[in-house]
Amino acid sequence: MNAVYKKELRAYFYSPIGYAFIGIFMLMLGVIFLVTNISGSSADYAAALSGASSFFGFLVPLLTMRSFAEERRTKTDQLLLTSPVRIISVVLGKFFAAVTVLAITLLLSFIYPVILAILGSPSWGEIISAYVGFLLMGCASIAIGIMISAATQSQVVAAVVTFGVFFMLLMTSNVIKLISSEFLRRTLTALSLFDRMRDFTSGVLGLSPVIYYFSICAVCIFVTVRIIEKRRWSGN
Repeated sequence: MNAVYKKELRAYFYSPIGYAFIGIFMLMLGVIFLVTNISGSSADYAAALSGASSFFGFLVPLLTMRSFAEERRTKTDQLLLTSPVRIISVVLGKFFAAVTVLAITLLLSFIYPVILAILGSPSWGEIISAYVGFLLMGCASIAIGIMISAATQSQVVAAVVTFGVFFMLLMTSNVIKLISSEFLRRTLTALSLFDRMRDFTSGVLGLSPVIYYFSICAVCIFVTVRIIEKRRWSGN
């Protein structure tokens, strides 16, 4: 896993992908920060991160579209499928490399709450909680993207499908607010990738949303391994 992790991490920064992801995320979060906290004279930075979670899903394809799709298209995945390396090690290596890029990005974005601390008195408890929630939500999103990449043969197809999935998830999150049935609304909210972030942005580090995000990661990684193993034995 370590060799795959290092190879994938280098690939992000030997190409424009890693820099593009970091740059776009910092720019969009910066705009939200400017509008919400600076122009709005608000010390609630967690609200800015919550807003950033809405567009984050559309950036996920940058990190995941090439994970397996491009290797499959160029047939370089045959080296992977015939090597003695365990598939789970390869998948986890790619997953943690993408998560590392996200973690670096979040670390760089910490400049915004530092600026806010100079200008006001933000709640550091809520900020740390929001960052933990964003990282967990990001891990789940990356796991979904890698699973989609493993199931496709083209970076473009993987990017489009991933974009479409997160667009549907975002729309579902918005539609939930219009549902009159409280039971159905609570149920869908509990299953919503983005709405579970609210627990963290309110400063609450509960066990339930943590288990939820870890479960999504585990399921998607398991499915990804099964997809690749099926190709290994079928020879496709």
